[in-house]
Amino acid sequence: QQQRDGINISVTGTEYARDLTAPPAISTPSEIVVRQESLKRMCWERYQEWNWNRLDNPMGTALSYYPFDEDIAGALESMVKVEQNTLIKHELGEMEISQRVGAQWSQMMLKLLGSKAELLARGVRDHLADCLHTLPFLIEQQHDASIHFYFANLTHLRRELFPSALQAYHKWASTGDLRPLNDLAQQAQNHWDKTLQAILAIDRRSEHNPGPDIVDLIEQSKY
Repeated sequence: QQQRDGINISVTGTEYARDLTAPPAISTPSEIVVRQESLKRMCWERYQEWNWNRLDNPMGTALSYYPFDEDIAGALESMVKVEQNTLIKHELGEMEISQRVGAQWSQMMLKLLGSKAELLARGVRDHLADCLHTLPFLIEQQHDASIHFYFANLTHLRRELFPSALQAYHKWASTGDLRPLNDLAQQAQNHWDKTLQAILAIDRRSEHNPGPDIVDLIEQSKY
C-alpha cells in the first residue's frame, strides 16, 4: 500500500475470492486497487493470442521486451510490475474526471446501460483519462515496451474514435521521436474534455433517452 496526494493505492497479491468479472484495476473517489493476479492473467492471455500466429504487430513488439521464450513465469512477473504503474495512472485520470463531473456521469450511465451510447461515452472518458495521466506518464518514462503495449490494447471502438493516436504511435515507432505522442496527448486532452462536457450537456437537456443524440455527437467528434 502507498499514499499519493491523499489517495490510497493498494496492490493485491494472492486473491482467495473474486466476482465473475476481475478487472485489473478499479478506483473509488479516494482509493485505487490494482489486482496483480488479474493483470497477470490479462498479460498471459495477450501472449497466448499473439503466440498463435506471432504476427508482426504492436503486441508482438511489446512482448519482445520480455523473455517469454526462455522464462514465461519470469516474463509475466516483470510485465506485471511494469504495467501496474500504467493502470494506476489511468485510474488517476478516472478519478480526476469524477471530481470534475460529479454524480451526473453515473446517473447518465444508468440511463444508457447496455446501449451503443454507453460504449461510446465510456470510450470518450477513457481517452480523456489517458490524455490526462496515462500517455504523459508513458512519454515521461520513455518505456518503449509499455507504449507498445498500451497501443496494442486499444479496443477497436477506441481506435475508431481516436485515429490520430495510431498515426502518432506509428510515427514514434518508426522514428523513435516522442514528440508526436507528446503533441497528441496535449492537443487531444482538450478535445476529449470538450466532448465529454458536450455529452453531459445533452443529458441535461434531454427529457427522455439521450442515447441517440450522444451517439451522433460522438461519431462526429472523432479525433
